[in-house]
Amino acid sequence: MPADASDEAYRLRLEGRAELLEAARLRYRALTAVVSGLTWRRKVRAHLALLREVARWQGEVDDALAVVQRRAAAEGWRSTSPTVKCASDVAAARARLEQRVRRHLRSEASGQSLEQCLGALERVAALGPRQVLPGQRAAAAHHALPDGLPELATLRRFGAALKSLFTRPRSATGELPFTADELRTVEQQWPAGETALASAWSRLQQVDPSGGVERAYRRRARRAPTSAPRDGPQTLLAAEFYRELALARLRTATVKVSPVTCADGELFAVVGWLYERERRPLARLKPTGSLSEPRAGLLELASALQGMPAQRPVPEAVWERLLECATLAEQLPEDDGDLVRLRDNLRLSVAVLTRENRRPLQPARRRASTQTRTLSALVLAMRQRLS
Repeated sequence: MPADASDEAYRLRLEGRAELLEAARLRYRALTAVVSGLTWRRKVRAHLALLREVARWQGEVDDALAVVQRRAAAEGWRSTSPTVKCASDVAAARARLEQRVRRHLRSEASGQSLEQCLGALERVAALGPRQVLPGQRAAAAHHALPDGLPELATLRRFGAALKSLFTRPRSATGELPFTADELRTVEQQWPAGETALASAWSRLQQVDPSGGVERAYRRRARRAPTSAPRDGPQTLLAAEFYRELALARLRTATVKVSPVTCADGELFAVVGWLYERERRPLARLKPTGSLSEPRAGLLELASALQGMPAQRPVPEAVWERLLECATLAEQLPEDDGDLVRLRDNLRLSVAVLTRENRRPLQPARRRASTQTRTLSALVLAMRQRLS
């Protein structure tokens, strides 16, 4: 193309890149003013949309600059052309912006592109520890949990799954109001949901080291959401509320293994087994990664003792199962709290059965020797009383 070609011909040759550079020039100038001065963190928080817009288009702007420079050199474009001057202005504005951004980030900017530096600058400004007054907590939470955060997508799916499953009313017959497949699906989502929740809460802690923001939002998380979440903080509140609701419902379902208390990591395995046992009374509790074989035996024994058959004598198969579970449970440490409680309950049951059979209780001086009786021995004693 001849060197005296009109600027309009240059713009046509660039196929829309000239308009992109003109918009970039305005954004660079505005963002450079934002990141300048001692209060740049506060100004960045007030202009996060501008920062994200610059970062979003950064790759295309760099490509457009390279095309203009290459064609201007190869085709002899006039340096006084508005299009060429615009490209020069954009390159200079980009250099000034990058210099100030890297100065704020210092060593964090080493080896990173300008787009990556802008993302890092947003994290420093939005998540950097600062004093947050009570009236600023909502804004701080929005800065800590911006739209587009990957954790929020996980929390939306997690909260929706928990709401769908655990807000159902319990059936009149007492059966669990969900299927085994539904429970298994939520169990698969649980680790990712827990990780996303922990990450979201840690971001609130990071933005306000005094803990005021986190405490305020944890109080709010106790209230049931009245509408679908629309932003990051509301998504966190909904997921946290339905997580606590799910844990409460699961713990209620495990009342059938009282006095043994299930840890959170055991709830899904135990509730799934209880659901299966409603349909197959002889279903066994299988050990999992969070549920050891001795714990499974202890839980099965506790549940079996609650559901002892009403007919007398008790079938031999029931006693064999109780003894097997007791033998497994005895592998737990002697001072295990759940083991101690179940052993005490079983000892009391044996004592009551002894009184019902009109047999004299042991004298007080000999009663201490019975305190060390094993679960297996107590099951055998109960068997003897009921036979």
